[in-house]
Amino acid sequence: MLTTADLDQMTTRDEWMGFGYLGGRQIEIEAGRTDLVAKADAMILEVANNAGLTADQLFNRWANQKVGRWYADSWFGCNGKHAEKYLPYV
Repeated sequence: MLTTADLDQMTTRDEWMGFGYLGGRQIEIEAGRTDLVAKADAMILEVANNAGLTADQLFNRWANQKVGRWYADSWFGCNGKHAEKYLPYV
């Protein structure tokens, strides 16, 4: 079962270059908007866990990709408006 600790760990991977959801998430954490990050993380983790994704799958297919960044932009730029369009896919 994936947790926020898995998302935190993804930012330490050599393959992560600061992009995707993780990049947007990191900016918000540094800005102190952890309440909004927690809401965004919860939505992601619920979908990913229901789909049975591993941390590697979530990272490679979504968290380090454009669609993950679009999700971040929806949450952190628009308070979650339309974020469901950019959730992790299976």
